[in-house]
Amino acid sequence: KQNPDALNFIVDVGMVYAREDEMDKAKSTWESAVKAIKFEEQVFAVSNAFLAIRQYDFAISTYLKGRKVSQNHYPFSFELADVYKLKGENTLMVNEYLDVLEIQDSYIQSVQNALQTSFGNEADQKLNELLKTELLKRIAKNPDKTIFSELLIWMQIQMKDWEGAFVQAKALDKRKKEEGNRVMGLAQLFAQNEAYDVAIKAYNYVIAKGP
Repeated sequence: KQNPDALNFIVDVGMVYAREDEMDKAKSTWESAVKAIKFEEQVFAVSNAFLAIRQYDFAISTYLKGRKVSQNHYPFSFELADVYKLKGENTLMVNEYLDVLEIQDSYIQSVQNALQTSFGNEADQKLNELLKTELLKRIAKNPDKTIFSELLIWMQIQMKDWEGAFVQAKALDKRKKEEGNRVMGLAQLFAQNEAYDVAIKAYNYVIAKGP
């Protein structure tokens, strides 16, 4: 009563019900906490309270409510992706990262930093294939949104898939009329990693463009 805006206390009340095995009361109390959210600061307080007690579905509901109330239109995509990762829902996790790039290309570095820990040459190949599949879907759906091609090239470099990176870079070079600039940079990277055959292909591609 003294702190009506501190909705994390409502989450605590629900936790008391849960410890008394009154789960219906606990869930209705947690639902009321999510429903009462009116501004962004409450989203973080309530979601952190849910995460602390491993109520991941309610944390997800909290972030989704946050999307509706955020005056800055902050998407909470990174936070949602973290929770989906905790739940092992990898497709939803990947799509949160890709959705944020639909909103703003400038999130690319943050997305790469987030993906670095779960994807790449040392990662579970199923995760890598999942990311590649979802990226290819986005590229096919919206070929003019080149940020997804750029992310795919980055991913293939992490996986040391030099041939795949070269193929994507060629396609992007033609689409964006880059005159071989990107391919030149990649050719140097290929050579540094002793992928000489692909490096030669890349250099020949640029040479074929003429003076």
